[in-house]
Amino acid sequence: ARDRGRGSGGAAAVAPALCVPPGFEGGRAEDAVFRRVAEEYEVEMRQVLAKEGWPAHILERRGQDSSQAIDHAVHGTNLAEKTDSNKSCKLCSRRFSAFWVNRGVCHECEEAL
Repeated sequence: ARDRGRGSGGAAAVAPALCVPPGFEGGRAEDAVFRRVAEEYEVEMRQVLAKEGWPAHILERRGQDSSQAIDHAVHGTNLAEKTDSNKSCKLCSRRFSAFWVNRGVCHECEEAL
């Protein structure tokens, strides 16, 4: 079967199946460790941000799309291909890396709620 379009006879093509061996968990264990550490230090991180503000390397590109941040990081050079992997906050419409956006709401708007 093809993975796109129509197969022979006009029938809709079926996407290929992904075969995963039994017991394969991918990065599940690493994700659990990361989640535990993030939850453990979230309160402290929010306190530091409230008291000291954002680190300079994040502050100057906060809320930009990733192509603007890339341009800034390489001191204004124009990159041939730019992709914006950042996520928009549904409340303030600013863009952040996925780390700072949870369920469509950025860290700053979440704090304000």
